[in-house]
Amino acid sequence: MNWLEQSRQLQTAGRSFAIATIVAVKGSTARNTGVHMLVEQDGSLHGTIGGGSVEKNVIQQCLQAISDATPRLTEYLNDGEEGRPICGGKLQVFIEPFVGHRQLYIFGGGHVGIALAHVMAPSDFSVTIIDERDDYPRLSLPGVRVIHASFDTLPPELIFTEESTHIVVVTFGHERDLQVVRNCLQHPWRYLGMIASKAKAKQLRQILHAEGVDPVRLEKMVSPIGLPGIGSKDPAEIAISIAAQLLEQNE
Repeated sequence: MNWLEQSRQLQTAGRSFAIATIVAVKGSTARNTGVHMLVEQDGSLHGTIGGGSVEKNVIQQCLQAISDATPRLTEYLNDGEEGRPICGGKLQVFIEPFVGHRQLYIFGGGHVGIALAHVMAPSDFSVTIIDERDDYPRLSLPGVRVIHASFDTLPPELIFTEESTHIVVVTFGHERDLQVVRNCLQHPWRYLGMIASKAKAKQLRQILHAEGVDPVRLEKMVSPIGLPGIGSKDPAEIAISIAAQLLEQNE
């Protein structure tokens, strides 16, 4: 897979990465102008600019560029100092970060789901509502993707990553909530929250535990959902509480 296709896949998955490109060389260097290397936020590499201490330094620069979302131009002299090659060549590397969008999947297009989508749509989350009812959501939601699909399975177009996937389960029935959660627990995510009272959340956790779900994963799931202490039953206030918790998780 070439670097361009790899970058497309990473962007589609909402993953953060940086592209390091050799933009100028002088003298003897391991690679030529135009060579690319992709560095993901977790340090995973795709391609190489020649290895050795120079590449190691470029990787660190890429990780820093991802962290501060700032491109940079760096220059390296192969002068034998600090472990660098002694071939005498010089190269310039341009580093361009791509910070992935966070994905928010809202299962349920009812009052709470719509209110949450309205709150989160202006943020840097890419918001998707999934509902199996063709006539939900009933309001226009600019900037929000809507998928009509059964809650029995997950839509194949959804992408799940531990870094960027956030899931809120607010369907119209506890059985459907349970099925969606059951499916989502089989995939990576950063946040999984389900609307429920404390008693109902405890009951659903017991069911999932009996089915053999990893207790660590169950403990990570948030239910009841939203910031503690906000006991409102108003959909708009519930949505604000959930939104605040989502943002708190990403600080």
